[in-house]
Amino acid sequence: MFKNDDIQLSLLMDNDTIMGANTQINSYIYPTLTDSNGIHDYIISSHEFTHHVLNYTSIYGIIMKFYAYLISFKLKNEVVYRSKLNILVSKCKVVHEICATWNSIEKSNYDYGVEGLESLLKDNKDYLAYYNQGNLLVEGLPSIFLKSITLIVMSIISLQSKSIYLLASGGLYKFKPSQINENDLPYKRLLFLKSNLSSEFLLSIIKKFLIDTYDFDTQHNDLVSFTQSKKMIKNFQELYLAIFMKSSI
Repeated sequence: MFKNDDIQLSLLMDNDTIMGANTQINSYIYPTLTDSNGIHDYIISSHEFTHHVLNYTSIYGIIMKFYAYLISFKLKNEVVYRSKLNILVSKCKVVHEICATWNSIEKSNYDYGVEGLESLLKDNKDYLAYYNQGNLLVEGLPSIFLKSITLIVMSIISLQSKSIYLLASGGLYKFKPSQINENDLPYKRLLFLKSNLSSEFLLSIIKKFLIDTYDFDTQHNDLVSFTQSKKMIKNFQELYLAIFMKSSI
């Protein structure tokens, strides 16, 4: 679905390659079956799952999924839909990959109790750059968990443009990605968020969400448990709106 620019991540170790891809409709992984500790497969699974989260929770992602489904039906306008999808993918790729790459590496570092898994990206300069950009976006936050939540929320907001929704609401055949204003493109929105939201504001609003929603240890800035309260969805909406309104994006 992504043609020559598929959202893929290949991590090499001992000449074994693990590949995964997100095609808007689903994701898949090709494990080496020789990875005794499972870290590589775990990284790829987390990476592709993050792509799904961003697509299912943003208007930009939902539009891409619609195009992907239309293409799968082999309609007479398949070429037109495929072209539009490819353009949309190219314009959101950086935001997607920053979030998916940083989260998959850092989550694996944390869950496996190791450090330095980003070294697996040393032979892939593009993904190493995505990882480093992710670090810059969440610098100043005191824990991996807080950084992860913040990066995901910022990425969703970057993909959640009202103007894109209005353009697409006239019909997917008439919709032209070229009509999207440059300032409404995901990466521009992400940069705007970074320049307009302080780490202090992000820390305070994210902590409030976690305290209200989960069993959160404020001393160590981490979860005690993943027991979710019934208010989780409502609280997440409030978190999203607080950041959205503060940034005036």
